[in-house]
Amino acid sequence: MLNIVDTTNAPEALTSLLKEFRRVQVSRFPIDVVFNPHSSALAFVDSRFPTESTSFQKVAGLLVWKTDDEGKSVYEITSRLISNSKFNPGKVEHHTKTTNDANKAVKFMRDYIKPFSQIELADRSRGAVQSAFTEQKMEVRSAFYDACQIGVEALIQEVIRLKAIGVKPQTERFEKVYTEGIPKYEEYLVSKEKKFNQAHIFINPDDSVLFTFYIDGADKPTTTSYESLTECPDWAQQSVAMLRMVEATKRPVAGLGTRWGDRDFWVEAPV
Repeated sequence: MLNIVDTTNAPEALTSLLKEFRRVQVSRFPIDVVFNPHSSALAFVDSRFPTESTSFQKVAGLLVWKTDDEGKSVYEITSRLISNSKFNPGKVEHHTKTTNDANKAVKFMRDYIKPFSQIELADRSRGAVQSAFTEQKMEVRSAFYDACQIGVEALIQEVIRLKAIGVKPQTERFEKVYTEGIPKYEEYLVSKEKKFNQAHIFINPDDSVLFTFYIDGADKPTTTSYESLTECPDWAQQSVAMLRMVEATKRPVAGLGTRWGDRDFWVEAPV
């Protein structure tokens, strides 16, 4: 059923086509028909969703009449239900059918100008509802994690207390915390107190040594040169000797330093 709301100033070519369409159009809910003088289009609006928009996504369909270079009538029917493969889906033309034949235009209108389907009605809000649903799930998850939030240090300290009073772990995961986690935590406590107090030792081709000492918090390093490694402090000599036994992986060796190359070392200072 069509409900002619306002076709004032609509060209006769459109109103006559509208009459033909009215004879064959059937729908449970009325489709409001309004002529838009700005777009020269008849807008067919699903009466359940009134709108002044002439966007094809928001109406049941649009009908535009114009003439070509030869003065022949051209009817353009635009509808969200049309998929014109000649045009890219991102273009309005993808949703448009064009014909010079009034009878064919009426057929296009009958086939493509329809109220929103049940699925389309659901899809109008489905995206927003799904987003809100997911957001709510995330809020519940966040609330759970916030309520149970406990730092690793607080956890390990509690485990240490439980172990001290003889409580045995009931799961494999906590058994691992007992056997591996506690020692690693104790190692971490020592490690986190360490400062970057290291000496860069570069051995020149003539075996002389450039000794650059960095102390954490100092504005700049102290520099010294030695005729040979044997003149360096004992702790530096011992660390270099140990580092020479490992590959130059450029990875720190705990308690020693880093072998950067065959003649290039960083050693931890006993400060």
